[in-house]
Amino acid sequence: MIVAAMGLIAEKGVARTTLADVGVAAGYSRGLPVERFGSKLGLLNAMIDSADAWFAEQAPMQVRDLRGLAAVRARIAAHVEGGLKSPVGARFVHYLYVDAAFGVTELRPRMQALMRTFAAGFQNHLEEARDAGEIAPDADCEKLAAVIVAMVRGVFVEWVLTEGATDLRALSPLMQEMATAAIARAGGGSAPCKEAPPP
Repeated sequence: MIVAAMGLIAEKGVARTTLADVGVAAGYSRGLPVERFGSKLGLLNAMIDSADAWFAEQAPMQVRDLRGLAAVRARIAAHVEGGLKSPVGARFVHYLYVDAAFGVTELRPRMQALMRTFAAGFQNHLEEARDAGEIAPDADCEKLAAVIVAMVRGVFVEWVLTEGATDLRALSPLMQEMATAAIARAGGGSAPCKEAPPP
């Protein structure tokens, strides 16, 4: 049912997808999704869990043992490759971002948490880069991570809106270069993510 629901939401969004539609698309009764998940929000939370767990498995394969800015680039690539491997899942997640912002407000806490999870991965690599001297010792890693996530999410939203016409694979190296080149020059910030190591 989760797979069927992702396909429906990726096609027509959250508001126009009913639990009855999901049951029929999955080959079950119209009432089974209610019995299994209780509500549409319950189903959406289960779907988000599934998507988050899938990416958590995929990202380490792309990042491997890289650290610092090299890992930042690899993690951007991992988001793009994840979208290309599972376009239905990627469209589903980004529909949820948009719906949480402008319609289905009860989704906001969960989507905010998902965004924080994605940002935490980048922040960890930025801290590695800061500790290794790749970026300024007073760089605000939390804010830099938020900017990277916003860039990646924005490109994916454009990809959804253009119905796949946006070339994610071609944009991936450009996003990597823009992010890491800007970060390498970035400094200052009122709240460093942690103390820089002594010289």
